[in-house]
Amino acid sequence: RAMKLARQQTKPMMIDFYADWCIPCKELDKFTFTDPLVIEKSRNFIMVKADLTQSGGQTIKGRI
Repeated sequence: RAMKLARQQTKPMMIDFYADWCIPCKELDKFTFTDPLVIEKSRNFIMVKADLTQSGGQTIKGRI
């Protein structure tokens, strides 16, 4: 699990909450998360993508 890995590596977590219908989420994937500087800086974090398309966030706690 991501939280366990974050603790082991003493890194903060960054959680990207997204949904298939979310236009800004798609823009983040296309423009931000592909940027070389963002990729470089993200190595300092445990990155997690949380799909809220179906669950509305109700089941996300058990998956992180």
